[in-house]
Amino acid sequence: MARLAELFRPRAVRPPPNAKRVLFVVQERMHYREHAKLALALHATGRYEAEIAVLSTYDKVEDDRAASEAAGVPFHFRAHVAWRHRFVAAVIRRREVLDRRLTAAGYLSPISGSQAERRHFLDLFLLDFLIRLWSRPGFRALKRGCGWIFLPLLLVAERFGRTPSFGPVDAYDAFAPVLLWGVRPLVRTTFNSLFYVYDKIYAALEYAYVEPIRVFHFYYRRVKSFRRLLQARQISLVVLAEDNVGHGTGAFTRAAEQIGVPVVTIPYTIANAREFAESYFDVAEHQLRHWPNRLIARRYPQYVYEHRGRRLLRLPGWHALAQELLRLAPPRPWAYNSGRSAAVVVESEHTVEYYRRSGLTSEPLLSLGALFDDDIAAVAADADSRRRLLNVRYGLDPTKPLLVCALPPNQLPSRPRCAFRTFDDLVRAWIRPLAELKNYNVVVSLHPRLNREAMQFIEDEFGLPIIAGPTSELVPLCDLYVASVSATIRWALACGKPVINYDVFEYRYDDYDDARGLITLYTHRDYRTFLLRVDDNSAHREQLQEFAEADRRRWGNFDGGAVARIIELFDVLCQKSGTSSHAHGRHRAGPHGFASSSSRALEAA
Repeated sequence: MARLAELFRPRAVRPPPNAKRVLFVVQERMHYREHAKLALALHATGRYEAEIAVLSTYDKVEDDRAASEAAGVPFHFRAHVAWRHRFVAAVIRRREVLDRRLTAAGYLSPISGSQAERRHFLDLFLLDFLIRLWSRPGFRALKRGCGWIFLPLLLVAERFGRTPSFGPVDAYDAFAPVLLWGVRPLVRTTFNSLFYVYDKIYAALEYAYVEPIRVFHFYYRRVKSFRRLLQARQISLVVLAEDNVGHGTGAFTRAAEQIGVPVVTIPYTIANAREFAESYFDVAEHQLRHWPNRLIARRYPQYVYEHRGRRLLRLPGWHALAQELLRLAPPRPWAYNSGRSAAVVVESEHTVEYYRRSGLTSEPLLSLGALFDDDIAAVAADADSRRRLLNVRYGLDPTKPLLVCALPPNQLPSRPRCAFRTFDDLVRAWIRPLAELKNYNVVVSLHPRLNREAMQFIEDEFGLPIIAGPTSELVPLCDLYVASVSATIRWALACGKPVINYDVFEYRYDDYDDARGLITLYTHRDYRTFLLRVDDNSAHREQLQEFAEADRRRWGNFDGGAVARIIELFDVLCQKSGTSSHAHGRHRAGPHGFASSSSRALEAA
C-alpha cells in the first residue's frame, strides 16, 4: 500500500477538460502494477486523463482503489461484483441464523460454512429464499408440531448448497422417528437409491441447461456493461494488459469495436500455446471427455490443441460456444494476444518473432518498447551508486559480484510432476545452494504473490537478505540472475546479464531456447552442480557474460524512449478514430473499416 501510494502521488496540475480519456482494464494485480506506471506518464503530457476499470476482483483491490483515488485517478470497480459480495455476506449471516435454529430444533444442518463463499449466485439466491421462508411466522406451527414435513425443503437446501454434510443417510436419520422399526431397512435402501438417481439427474440437468444459460448471460452482460462504461465516461482509447480468450477479453474489444473506440494491448508477459496446454493438461474442464467439449471440438477445431499425446480444448465447452456465438472469440484462441486490438505493443524484435511463431500472423505487432525498458534504463544509468547503496544497506562485500534470485510463487497445486511436495521444501532446496556460494553476494527478490512474513526463514536460516522492491530495480545491478520460467528473464537478457533458468515446476517452456546467455536446468542436482561450477570457475562466468552481452540487442532497447513512442501511438489512434460516436451512442461501420484506417495510422506512426 505504501509503495503504491508513493507511485500515485497527487498531481499538482490536472489535465485540461478537453483531455482524451484512456481506460486501463485490470483483471489481476499485475495488470494494475503495469498500468499505473503508464497512467502517470499519460498525466504528465497534459493531453490525457487516465481511468482504471477493475473488472474482476483480486487480493488487495481496495488498496489499489485507495492509491488511485488519492491521486485523483477514477477507479471503476465492477458494481455487480461489489454488490454480489455484499449479497454473499448477507446470505452467510442468514445461514448462520438458520444453522442455529435447526440445531436447536434437533435437525442436522444442511449447509457447510466452509463452502459458502464459493457457491454460485443462483444457489445463493435459492438458499436465501429458503432461509427467509423458514423465518416466516406462518411456519412456526409447522416447525413445532410436524417438523419432519420440512424435510423436502432441507433436501433442496442441501442440494443447492452442494455439501456432503447432509447426505442421504443423515436425511433418513432425520426422517426416521416417524417410521416403524420393522420397515426401516427397506425405507433406508429405497431412500438412498432414489437420492442417488436424483443426484445424477440434477447434475446432468444443471450442466446441460443451467450452465449454458449462466455462461451466455455472463458474457452478454459483460459486453453490455463495458459498452455503457465507455459511453458514459467518453473514453477515447482502451488499454489491455493481455488479450486472452481465457479471461474473456474479447468482450472488451467487442464492446469498444461497436462504438469505434480503438483498443491497444501492451502485454506484461509472454506466452504461447504450449504454455496454456501444459497448464490445462490435468484440468478436467479442458479435456474432451465431456460431450459439450467433444461437440465444440468438432464444430470449432481451432479450439483443439494436441500436447503430449492428449487433445485439449482451449476453453470449457460452454464458454467456447458462448464466445463464438456472441462474436467475442479471437480467430486463433490458442495464440496469446490474438484478437481485435488495433495494435499489440511489444518490447523488441525478438518478441515480434516469438509472437509470429505463436500464430499472430495478421495482428499489428509494433516493437516500440515496454514500460520496464525505461525503468531499467533509468536504473542502469545510475547503477554504480545504486549498487554501493545496496552493499552498504545489506552489508554486502563490494568486491564480489551480485547474484539476484527471483523466487517464484507457489505453483505446486497445478504441477503434480514437481519433485517437491510442499512449497517450503522447494524454497529451502532452492535457497540452500545459493547460501553455499562463496564468491557471490546473493539477494532474494520475492514474487508479488508471496508473503514476506511466510518467507522470513530465508533470512533467519540461510542469512540471505530479502530485498523489498520491484525486481526491475535489481536486474540492472546484478551479475547473475536466477529465476524459474519467469517473464522477468527477458529483462536480464536485455540488460546483457547471464541467467540461470531453474525449471523447478517442470514446465519445459521454449520461450528462451534461443537465448545464448541463458542456461536452463530441470533437476535440483543439476541446479546445485552448475551453481557451484560458476562459483568456482571465473573463466566460465566470463564466458556466460560474453554470450549474454552479445545477445542483448535482440531482447530490448534501453534508449529511454519507450513511453514516448507508446504515447505517440496513442496520439495517432485517437486522432484517426475520433470520439464523435460516444455522445450519441452510434455504432460505427464495423471491424473491417476500422482495421484499414488503423493500419494506415500505424504505418504513419
